Amino acid sequence: MTTPEFHRLLGRYMVEVENRQGLQANRSLLSTCHLHGVPIFCGAPQDGSIFLNVVRLQKTLGDAFRFRIDLPGDIYEYAAYQYWAQHQRLRQMAVVILGGGVPKNYTLQAEPLLSQIFFIDAGGFDIDVQISDANVHTGGLSGCPASEGHTWARPRPSASSAASSATAT
Repeated sequence: MTTPEFHRLLGRYMVEVENRQGLQANRSLLSTCHLHGVPIFCGAPQDGSIFLNVVRLQKTLGDAFRFRIDLPGDIYEYAAYQYWAQHQRLRQMAVVILGGGVPKNYTLQAEPLLSQIFFIDAGGFDIDVQISDANVHTGGLSGCPASEGHTWARPRPSASSAASSATAT
């Protein structure tokens, strides 16, 4: 399964847990995204405590444990959302990046997949928001402003200029 499929399942279970505990007024991000059909992608799913449980289950159950994350499927799914949003033009396409280097790079992979590998003009994002504690002065991808991303044609220049004015260092 892809990471959005995995997160949809987790979100569905979180809704059940929150309902049983009377937490409907204070939902988690995971359950809120599930309820509204918002996909959650994860660029490095093995980089978290939840995957320590995956490792443990694999060790304990061996070949009977069949859970796998489809990483190429993740990128294809992400690119499909971007292609659909840009070509339907029903709405603007926004991206919210939680974190620095890996989340940012992963989030911006769909456009080069479409344009450089499949030769499809996908355009960039209309709205680009990044929440990170990384600073611009280090020179790394983690802290670069959105205006830097438009040089790679990933977010649209108009999204970058708006986001850059809101960048704090």
